[in-house]
Amino acid sequence: MVIKQCAKSRLQRIDLSSNKIGVKGALNLLQALRANMHLKVTHLNLDKANLAEGVMQEQVNNYFSMLRILAEYLRVTKNLRSLSLNNCQLGNEAAASLAKGLSVNTTLEYLLLRGNNFA
Repeated sequence: MVIKQCAKSRLQRIDLSSNKIGVKGALNLLQALRANMHLKVTHLNLDKANLAEGVMQEQVNNYFSMLRILAEYLRVTKNLRSLSLNNCQLGNEAAASLAKGLSVNTTLEYLLLRGNNFA
């Protein structure tokens, strides 16, 4: 993956908005970011990334894995200032995962969640 090749990079912003990377792509990205904490990513934009839970069992498993990794990443990152997840088809489970991750996060300044499926 591209992230692994950025070991000496000064990468700060990742904008994959409107790329429809899906749950599997978001899961891979978050795992790579968590494994490469030396990267100083301050802005992550996944607007319209098509992160719906899906109906197939593999999709459901990937969705919940992605939410778990997102919560873990939010707990440990010291650099992320802005997270944009507008129009990602996220539901209440995502809101709960975000809350868990943000419970100890002191660096995030902007969290954008417009157009999701929160009850």
